[in-house]
Amino acid sequence: MADLAIERGAKAQTFKQARTALLEVLTPDQQAMFLDSERKYPWAPHRVPPRAQ
Repeated sequence: MADLAIERGAKAQTFKQARTALLEVLTPDQQAMFLDSERKYPWAPHRVPPRAQ
């Protein structure tokens, strides 16, 4: 599954396309976790969500 996500993400030209490609290969439970963390902790290169440390 990781190989498929990497392959699709490599073809993406924008962040939105990469995000969509990732969501296509995740299971529904993983999608919920990803979307929940995205809502709580907007992505920023200088900030790592507390639970990911």
